[in-house]
Amino acid sequence: RKLESLLYSSSHDANFEIIWRCESENLTNAPDRVFPSTIETQLLESNVGYLGIDGDLIGDDRIDEHLKSDIDSAVAYLSSATAIIIDLRSAGYVDLHVAKQFLSYFVPTGKPLATLTLAHNNTSQLVASNTGFKIGEQVPIFVVTSPFVAGSWEFVAYTLEQEGRATIVGERTMGVSYLST
Repeated sequence: RKLESLLYSSSHDANFEIIWRCESENLTNAPDRVFPSTIETQLLESNVGYLGIDGDLIGDDRIDEHLKSDIDSAVAYLSSATAIIIDLRSAGYVDLHVAKQFLSYFVPTGKPLATLTLAHNNTSQLVASNTGFKIGEQVPIFVVTSPFVAGSWEFVAYTLEQEGRATIVGERTMGVSYLST
């Protein structure tokens, strides 16, 4: 993603394709390509919460319980903050299921997040799930982006902005969430 972004920003030409040597491997079957993740939390001056995502957050349809616990702990730690900064500048790949879970802390349970259109026009709706607690609507949220933010993290940022829950700051993202195959 970083290479694609650098190529595009220097050439302004998106008509290229980067091919991995083992193109038939799926990301979940290629652990050497999964970058370890870190979820960093801090309470800064004036009780401003900082949540930084670094690396890949990969779960499955049910979301890995360890990953869910890590996200729960991070968001719970910041639940008393007067404002929250979500830093996605170093975020890598994130499963759509994990992104949905992440959004569920900021959006009311049962609220539709998106409608996915799959092959043969089959649709599936992503709905905010019950997380046990929510970050209050009165808490301002700022999502920091960079040209390296792509895919499901763009979906997270865009959804929070569209729900009136966040202000996006930083640089323009790759725009991968708008691509379809």
